[in-house]
Amino acid sequence: ASSPSIIVRDTIFEIVPQKIVAFKTKARVVIRDTSKVETSPFEASIDTLIAKDSITVSYSFPENSIRFKFASTPDTVAKYNLMIYDTERKSRDLWMGKIGIFAAGLAAGFIISKIK
Repeated sequence: ASSPSIIVRDTIFEIVPQKIVAFKTKARVVIRDTSKVETSPFEASIDTLIAKDSITVSYSFPENSIRFKFASTPDTVAKYNLMIYDTERKSRDLWMGKIGIFAAGLAAGFIISKIK
C-alpha cells in the first residue's frame, strides 16, 4: 500500500539583467562635390522599440559622431522546486517518539521509586 503524500510546488522567478551595448564613434566623411555647403549644427536621432528591446541611434553635426545604444529587456528565469512530504512516515515517527518518551518516563519513575 502506498503512503499518502503531500506534494508542494514552489516556483521562483529571478530577473537577470541584460547588458546594455552602447558606443560612440567618428563618422567617415566622403566628399563628393567640391562646392561648399554651409549647414548649421544639428543632431538626428531615432529611438525605437523592437520586440521590447530599445534601440537608439543618433548622428551629430559638425562633430561628425554617431552614437548607438541597444538595451534589451531583463530576462526572467524560473526555478522550480518540487517537495514531496510523506505524511504517514511523519505520523509514524510522531507515535514512535511519544512511545519512547512514555517508556523513558516509566523507567525513570521505576528507578526513582526503588532508590528509597
